[in-house]
Parts: sequence; C-alpha cells; structure tokens
Amino acid sequence: LRKPCHTRTINMQQLLADPKCVVDLDLYRVKSSELDNQRSNFEFRVIQSGTMHCFSAWFDVKFGGADDKVSKPQNTATTSAQNDNHQEARKSCQDAKNSRQDAKNEAEAKCGSWDKKELMRTNSVVLSTSPMNPTTHWKQTLLFLDQPLRVESGDKIEGSFDLKRNPDYPRHYRITLDIRLYRNGGVHSRKGIMRSGINADDACADDLCNDKPAIAFTKQFFMWR
Repeated sequence: LRKPCHTRTINMQQLLADPKCVVDLDLYRVKSSELDNQRSNFEFRVIQSGTMHCFSAWFDVKFGGADDKVSKPQNTATTSAQNDNHQEARKSCQDAKNSRQDAKNEAEAKCGSWDKKELMRTNSVVLSTSPMNPTTHWKQTLLFLDQPLRVESGDKIEGSFDLKRNPDYPRHYRITLDIRLYRNGGVHSRKGIMRSGINADDACADDLCNDKPAIAFTKQFFMWR
C-alpha cells in the first residue's frame, strides 16, 4: 500500500466526490527545477455515501491549436488615425486573449471537463485519462488508504498533496498526503471519531466539535516509473 497502483481503472460511478485539479503545468514554459516539488491544497465534498478505499489520480493534456489572428489595421492618411487603429487593434487583441484565458480558466477548473466550444474554436485537442472518458493504457493511478473509510454525503475531505522528486533518481517521486475528514462538513459526534494511519489527532473532549476533524492522518507513497 506504499506504492501507487497503476494497473487498475475506475468508472465515474465509483467517484464519491467531484474531481479537483491539484497540479496545473504549462508544458511550454515549465522548467525542470519546478518539477522537483509540487504542492497544493485540496478540498472534496462527498456527494455519494459509500466506502472510500483510495484517492484516484489522472492527467489531462491540452494540445492547443493556432491562436486567432487579429487583422492588421488599414493604412490611413494621418498618423493620428493610424495610432487610433493600432490602439483599437491592441485592445481587440487583448480582449481576445482575455476571452480565451477566461474560457481556459473555467475549463481547467473542472479539471478534465473541457469546454468543447472553446476547444473547437481554437482547434485544440485534449488527451484525457479520466474515468469520465474512454480508457487509455495509462489507466488511473490509485493511492490506497491503509484502512477503508466510511464517508457520508456532505462530509468534507481536505488536506494537502506534496509531490517531491528524488534528487538521485529523477523518475522516482515521493507523494505525501495530509488528510482530514470532517463529518457533515465540520460537525461530528465524539462517538463517531475514528483514527487511521499515523499522526492521528486526539479525540475531541466535547460531544460536538466544529474545529477538529473526525479523522486526520498523513500517508506517504513512493512512485517510480
């Protein structure tokens, strides 16, 4: 259970919460040194009661098409008119960039549910390995918990994701998950407190606790490909 599983697939009916994007990279501009350590926080709201066995990870790659081109302003008789046209063209170009960026941000926030109209407009293509799309040979990566957890609709799972590369073996990574489970989004009974993994928080002294998670633990995974 310390090594991620790369040989299984899941389907969207097995997801207990909506997907969240934890790492977003611009492959045109990212530097190798930036891949040494990637860290982000996450928060999931359980939408389907069930038994949680693992976290599932996958990737989407967007291959961008040619950008829309802004036509050059027509020649005019005066410098003033030319300047006005240049300013209008620059504004039009910036508006187009903002529009594309807004659509891109909205699509990437869904982490896999790309805006099809935006993709068609920019002649872009997305390679997705998510369970919402046809299975690829990459399948999904499953990060199994030491013990299954019973979760109910409305529970909140939050924490941090830390991906650190081995300095001696660049294809080896260490994944650290800090996980906190809040019953019904933050309120739970003292009788419902469970412990799992390591670094488990102490139980609340009061019957109802709003500021402490029902479960809190840290787990590390060692990944090499």
